Amino acid sequence: MLNEQAAAFFADRIKKVASLAPTDLVAAEAELGVASGLLSYALFSGDISFTEHALLSRHIKQARNDRVKLLCEPELRVCA
Repeated sequence: MLNEQAAAFFADRIKKVASLAPTDLVAAEAELGVASGLLSYALFSGDISFTEHALLSRHIKQARNDRVKLLCEPELRVCA
């Protein structure tokens, strides 16, 4: 299990991605990369199991999918 400080940091990264503008792609991917790196380090150091890693990785995937969904909204689409 992630310790309290790491869990709060991870949650903050996910919340930050949700609060960014849909077109702010670089900042969103940077935040998701930090969250992913935190999970990788926790797995490597033995703080979390493979199952916990998979479950927490779903939060990252969901945040990324939500951003793609926002980009596909008709008012944001810039191509035909």
